[in-house]
Amino acid sequence: MTEDPEDVSRLIRWLKRLGGEPELIDKWVERNVKGTGATCLTNDVTVIFPSGCRKGEETPRGPREMNCAEAVQRIVDAMTVAFGGTTSWRGYGTWVGDSVVGEDVAVIQSGHHCTDKEKARKFVETVKDVGLKTKQEALSIRGTNKFIIVDPEKIKRL
Repeated sequence: MTEDPEDVSRLIRWLKRLGGEPELIDKWVERNVKGTGATCLTNDVTVIFPSGCRKGEETPRGPREMNCAEAVQRIVDAMTVAFGGTTSWRGYGTWVGDSVVGEDVAVIQSGHHCTDKEKARKFVETVKDVGLKTKQEALSIRGTNKFIIVDPEKIKRL
């Protein structure tokens, strides 16, 4: 499908005129998929998780009990069951501690309409469990229009 440049410029003008309403793209997508057989997934969940840590490495919270690659796979599996599928890619995350620190990360994303409470609970428990076993001090999780960085020890039950 090719995009009509006039449609794109009309959308850009519309977005500028209305000034940043977050639902604008959702409304535009819904209008453009109606009657086409396309699936419109208006919500998404993203987890950003370290991908290079090794079991046994010492951390301020003690030795890691799990490799991060295994943790990432467990998150992918839990998100696939809860939300129907994932898309993931490699990235690099940084933050400021005593100095600028960085590490390789996996970005795991699922689009969804909804999921049942039990599947969502298992997803949350998986993220918390692998965060604790890999001795993470913070986890990055994005739900629809919300982005949190949370200590896995403080994740509450769903």
